Amino acid sequence: MAKNDTDRAELIIKYKQTGIVSYRNEAVLRYMDVVKYYVFSLRNMYDGFIDPEEITNEAVVGLINAIDNFDTGRGVKFETYASVVVRGAVIDYIRKSGTIPHRLGAFYKQMQKVYQELYTKLDREPTNAEIADVLGLQEETIRKNLSRITSYRTTSLDEYLGEKRDVAESRSEEGVWQVEENAVRSDKLRLLTKSIERLPERERQVVTLYYYEKLTLSKIGEILDLTEARTCQILSGAIKKMKFYMGDFTN
Repeated sequence: MAKNDTDRAELIIKYKQTGIVSYRNEAVLRYMDVVKYYVFSLRNMYDGFIDPEEITNEAVVGLINAIDNFDTGRGVKFETYASVVVRGAVIDYIRKSGTIPHRLGAFYKQMQKVYQELYTKLDREPTNAEIADVLGLQEETIRKNLSRITSYRTTSLDEYLGEKRDVAESRSEEGVWQVEENAVRSDKLRLLTKSIERLPERERQVVTLYYYEKLTLSKIGEILDLTEARTCQILSGAIKKMKFYMGDFTN
């Protein structure tokens, strides 16, 4: 363990042993990389709807709660525990705002309608630019909204596994992200893998490229010769089926 990691880990231990708030306050400052990471990595879920400062504040509150509730005797690294709590705090705040799901839901329904109309008219998949033109939106807005929709649709699976899709499973250079392997997670992965195997080939390809290869919608579209809109539709449909196959684990 690097010296800086050891030093800040000791702050947690000292706070838990003494209850001296100054140790906790210093620990918050030393673990702000956890806060910054999730404010950045979840930005597609709130960008343009919620002030990043509000998200940062909620993440900090989550970090403080993580410090207060952390059990030093359970043999789990604080970074691992804090990453789960902070991410959960941010997602809970976004969901409670209620703004994004409603707006994105309306957008997605409208986009689906336009997509089908253009597909019938053009006898091919419409491009983002063509969809944007009919909706009276900028193509970049279409791109961002599709990314946000994907973030929401995939959140339940990420939470089921207990991690974010772009969080490395090994310690990064910043020395924060490490997912603890255990029997429960192995069982979940096995169930998830079985649900993917039951998907039609095209849906299986999209899910595999998104979750395992960690590619963006646009990159997946390039590989499979699909538009971003169509890729988003396929991924959304696949996730619904997977949730059904796994016994609707999000309920």
